Amino acid sequence: MNFGKLVDKAWEGKAAAEVLKAPPSALEGLTEKHDEQLQAFGITTIEDLAN
Repeated sequence: MNFGKLVDKAWEGKAAAEVLKAPPSALEGLTEKHDEQLQAFGITTIEDLAN
């Protein structure tokens, strides 16, 4: 699967399973500050965010 502009360059070309286990900041436009804020809601991975 090609995630193209959905993820930061460091995550482009990774398998879907790897991307789902990545922190939300791996998504284009999110930062580590967002990771901290989302963690307050129990969201630590992209998979958590999707669910």
